[in-house]
Amino acid sequence: MRRSAFAALSALLLCATGAAQASDVIDDSFVRTATGIRFHDDVRGSGPEPVKGQTVEVLYTGWLMTPQHTKGKMFDHSTDPAKPFSFTLGADQVIRGWEMGVSTMHVGGERTLVIPPDLGYGPQGAGPIPGGATLIFDIKLLAIH
Repeated sequence: MRRSAFAALSALLLCATGAAQASDVIDDSFVRTATGIRFHDDVRGSGPEPVKGQTVEVLYTGWLMTPQHTKGKMFDHSTDPAKPFSFTLGADQVIRGWEMGVSTMHVGGERTLVIPPDLGYGPQGAGPIPGGATLIFDIKLLAIH
């Protein structure tokens, strides 16, 4: 209870100071899976779910999560609908958190994923992502092939 009250107060203060938008705060509205991934469906798609072996096309933006549980520094994005990012589910082309998070989306859906370090880039990090970083992705599932 205390933690929830503190998180709500922190979110309110951050929003009041302009440090974060309400939609940028990771809070109790996010579903936590058994693997530690948290997600929130901003839009639930009406199309099918992808299955292992299918190629998915997505638009996304990735941020480092701050200690205040908000979106911090943006480290990557693919937001041009004419050039979506694509990968094959189950082919180890993306981090495990993406595999798990995208596999339960429906085409047309928009989801915010919070990926713990062990399902992201781990203790070693990668490029601009420091070791042990928790990642936040906004993902839109455009198509399945």
